[in-house]
Amino acid sequence: MTQRAWPAWARASEIMDLLRLSGPIAISRMSVMLMSFTDAVVLGLNTQNELPLILNAWLPIGIALAIGMGVLQGVQVISSELCGVGKEADTGRVWRRGMVTAVVLGLITTVICVMVANPLFVALKFEPEISAGAANATRILAIGLVGHMVSVGCMLYLEALRRPNLVTGVMLGGVAFNLFLDLYLVGGYFGGPSLGYEGVAWATTISRYALTIAMIIVIALVTPAFKKSPPAPKDEFMRQTSVGLGATISNVAEFSAFNFTFVIATWISLEAATAYGMAIQFIGVTFMLFLGIATATSVRVAESFGRRDWSEIKASSRLGVIVGVLLGIGLTIGMILFNDTLAAWTVAADPATGDRTAQALLAVLLAYAAFVILFDGLQVIGAYALRAQEIVWAPGAFHLGSYYLIMLPGAYWLGITQEHGARGVMEAVIVATLVAGVLQVGYLEWKTARR
Repeated sequence: MTQRAWPAWARASEIMDLLRLSGPIAISRMSVMLMSFTDAVVLGLNTQNELPLILNAWLPIGIALAIGMGVLQGVQVISSELCGVGKEADTGRVWRRGMVTAVVLGLITTVICVMVANPLFVALKFEPEISAGAANATRILAIGLVGHMVSVGCMLYLEALRRPNLVTGVMLGGVAFNLFLDLYLVGGYFGGPSLGYEGVAWATTISRYALTIAMIIVIALVTPAFKKSPPAPKDEFMRQTSVGLGATISNVAEFSAFNFTFVIATWISLEAATAYGMAIQFIGVTFMLFLGIATATSVRVAESFGRRDWSEIKASSRLGVIVGVLLGIGLTIGMILFNDTLAAWTVAADPATGDRTAQALLAVLLAYAAFVILFDGLQVIGAYALRAQEIVWAPGAFHLGSYYLIMLPGAYWLGITQEHGARGVMEAVIVATLVAGVLQVGYLEWKTARR
């Protein structure tokens, strides 16, 4: 009697390779979100009513970053393909091309964000003090956009060359530095000035440039980035650009839509915006775990795609999805079980009255947010695995449809028209992420099965 063979994706060597790569990437990605999370927690514990100012300031900044992160995705995919066929020495030209793009995009988006800050928030019809504060935070954050773009390009390049541990080390250092700046500039510790939301914005901007310097030093020491590369094939630039543009559409759709839900929550009330914004921070932290799996899956798929090894593309894609499902189920259960505890840790009672209304609302929203986690993770894994095969337009279309045609109209209708408040906004997020997750993973399976 013959023993039945395990599926290709279930081989121990495949699982270990994914985990070995995705673990450090997940930590480094989570470090990015932890900076934002610590910003929100320190501000929420010190000046709770100013949290909506910084969250809304990320609307234009988030769109700018989405464009940069999307365009720079081509650096990772093309570098991974070259590594997959033993041409790591050729990747320097890909990184240098990406760095020029990062600096140019950073400068352009800085100017645009500074110019639109005031008219944007006035047009959104916030209260005058909210508009002025959000615009001011936007201008400060905009100063850091060049650093954001360059550091993201460096991070993607190091991961493509399978050096995620170096990224993790730098990013954890960045988290510690950002927390110190938060405590100093926001909390007034160590003799700091207690700048409130402005302190958060400056901490983010300064931290990003510190990360950029550290990343470039690491790249100069351990990669061929600054070494002369052989001439590029004629289509390499176009392929890198095509992957980047497709990823840009997805990123802009997701970043802008989620950031605009903060606007809808602010229209409801400052209390709703504070609780909803903090709940999204929790989703963002868990999302970074999935982003680690997605990035590792993308690297593995792109390496196989460079070799045109279709069976390995299929196995790598399916393994990423299955690991994502298992992780999502565990995180969903954990969020439901500990929603009250998490809320108590992150939102303080009103110091004057002892009122815990915001804390109770956050606990409810975290229970709802638990149902976002799984499908939000699956949509990013599916999208990354598709783009690693240079399938770039379908993932963008799925994101546009899910977030602009379902989530934003649904958030307004449920949150404001139906008067469900912040809970209604989160209900719309649940539906949209479910649709996005099913579409991305379904299309990935259909494409890989056809291979």
